[in-house]
Amino acid sequence: MSTATPNQPLLSSNQTSNCLDGSQVQTNLTVVQLSVITIMLGLTLEVSLSGMVSNACQVVQQGINKTWKLTCIMSMFNLSGILYMIFFFYNSFLVEENCVILNLANNILSHIFYLSFDTFLLFKTLVISRNYKNIFAVSCILLTHRFCWSIADLLMTYGLWDAPTQTCSSVQNPITLIGYNSGDLLVDCFLHTHLLDSELGYALELAFRACGGASQRKRVAFTNYPVCDGVQHLGRTI
Repeated sequence: MSTATPNQPLLSSNQTSNCLDGSQVQTNLTVVQLSVITIMLGLTLEVSLSGMVSNACQVVQQGINKTWKLTCIMSMFNLSGILYMIFFFYNSFLVEENCVILNLANNILSHIFYLSFDTFLLFKTLVISRNYKNIFAVSCILLTHRFCWSIADLLMTYGLWDAPTQTCSSVQNPITLIGYNSGDLLVDCFLHTHLLDSELGYALELAFRACGGASQRKRVAFTNYPVCDGVQHLGRTI
């Protein structure tokens, strides 16, 4: 097997690696790149498998009737994460015969992974929501928007075999790249905006109750306490 320095390709287009079955695999990864991808794969496997075990324990403790929604979402997320990282790693060793089909499979798993994570974020938003119907409607719109960009990307992004370098390259469509990333960004912004709104509302509610309790105990009006009066007025406005 050929060796390489960190500044040289691990296996160039003219270098090959002998597999156990006698076949040869080519890659343009350096030693550093291959090491980083291997570490990422190991960490992903550890986290995803731990998550699946935790989901199973939660089902056993609380029952499937109470946890099936979250269990399905998290199981899909963890399973797609494992498969996505495996295909992402193997994508560096593709040959001309399987370049197009396995590149498509890797792209499909990528979108399933991110869609399942977006679904989890929106489900979390629904759980903490005080206006369930409106939040549910917005969540469906955001998820549909992200799903449409996924379909468009699967149709417009493809794998291409590069004969001079003997590597499989992914030809990414620039429009769909912006589209599905903006979909993920919208979901994230929606979640954090709603979280901040919920936290602010909860803090104002606690402050309003605290000021109300203090005024009742001391038998004085809110107007004698400018801070409490402001909180009360802001609470009524919201």
